[in-house]
Amino acid sequence: GGALVGVVSLSDIVQHRSTESPATEPSEDAPPAFYQQGPPPLHVPDTLPDTASAPTVQDIMMPTLFRVDEDTPAAEIADKMIRGRLHRLLVVRSGSHRDVVGIITTLDLLQIVRDMAPSEG
Repeated sequence: GGALVGVVSLSDIVQHRSTESPATEPSEDAPPAFYQQGPPPLHVPDTLPDTASAPTVQDIMMPTLFRVDEDTPAAEIADKMIRGRLHRLLVVRSGSHRDVVGIITTLDLLQIVRDMAPSEG
């Protein structure tokens, strides 16, 4: 029906290999407990697994959509990311909570901070 149901990142794929899915769904402000443990070591296998037994996107995805409206102030976005220990948020059209118009990441926020800093020179 065009509705988003989850998000998959590289850390979700790596984490899936070492942790079972959480038994309870996370709240909108808190990611699953395994996200609190820090990033797992990255291990790249020599061969790819058999695709018939490989997990699906549904098995790996984060089922909670962490999002902000497109007109949310940067400081509020930073607060939400810090509280939730999140590295990215979906940006939705204001008032829709459904129409994704972008993604904002910690790198985007660092660029804002850099651009606001007084220039040396």
